[in-house]
Amino acid sequence: MEDGVFGVLTEQPEHLRVVNVKGSGVVASVNSDASEDPGHELYVTNRAGAHPKTIVVSNFQSTGGSSTAVKIRKGEAVVWDNISVYSATRGVEFWNVKRMAGNGLVVDLVADAGDSNQNALEVTDTGFYEISDVFVDLRGVDAWALRARDSEDDQAWHNVHGRVSDVTVVHDFAGGAGKAPFLITGQTDFTLKNPRFIHEGTTANSQPMVDINSGTRVKIVRPSIENPDSATWDRVTNFDASSSGGSVEWSPTDFGPGITVNSFVDLGGTNKSIQIVAYEAVGELTIASGVITAEGGTYTVDTESDASSDDLDTINGTHAGQILILSAANSARTVVCKDGTGNLKLSGDFSLDNAE
Repeated sequence: MEDGVFGVLTEQPEHLRVVNVKGSGVVASVNSDASEDPGHELYVTNRAGAHPKTIVVSNFQSTGGSSTAVKIRKGEAVVWDNISVYSATRGVEFWNVKRMAGNGLVVDLVADAGDSNQNALEVTDTGFYEISDVFVDLRGVDAWALRARDSEDDQAWHNVHGRVSDVTVVHDFAGGAGKAPFLITGQTDFTLKNPRFIHEGTTANSQPMVDINSGTRVKIVRPSIENPDSATWDRVTNFDASSSGGSVEWSPTDFGPGITVNSFVDLGGTNKSIQIVAYEAVGELTIASGVITAEGGTYTVDTESDASSDDLDTINGTHAGQILILSAANSARTVVCKDGTGNLKLSGDFSLDNAE
């Protein structure tokens, strides 16, 4: 199908190609059990249980306020690129797909108070998939940007080896703060790489950037947060107690200027028991009798009474494994970090003497 309007196919083809299509308007439909289907602009499925062998969707534009702009349910091999969704309550969904690769998705959702599961991109019971270059605008909408989850009885290829990279999400939480931008459930060997979260507005976010509800070997690589909603911290990732073998990779510069991240903190309980916290730079500390107190993050340190040199013996307020970045507040005043004098264990005394 190319450059036109398409309707209902009476028989499921083995190979389906949808290219250069602009859709507008709500599509109403009825499920096999006579229940109402909310209407999807492009819906590819086969309720008899067969899988179309190949599905290709390219250059698809949805502008008409459908429930889900594109929903592909079942397929042996699915490839898609250049999909744009505007004014829909859900974006793109893939269910029960054996292999899938996609690149280039832009989604702008509208709020639907009657839909508690709004999402821009959903991947359910799908295995061996790779998705990249996604932009999602969730301003005014209580929705997930990415929802990777398990739902049906597991097949061997369900929810394994998924990789999603380079996803940018803009959110103001004006429509509600009940959903994390990224929700990961029941995935095995899953990687989310370079997720970027831009917080706009003044509504505080009650959720982390990424909520890993359950999974095995779930990896978050180089997450980025811009404009965190708190003056002191913003959560990057929660790992539920049911997750195993997960990891987060970062370096101190991954969160932008002045933001760093600490190691795992055990919050206790049975849900969301591990949390990673990103701290904004919190300014300058001044030594008092050889001591400073820091909560974690990036600080400049000045000498007591602006002395030309001062010893730093003890740092209070931190915990084991936390990352703390210190630099000199003034190049004319030297802070000497003392090895073994207080609670610092260094390879030797170290001087902070350059403010640049």
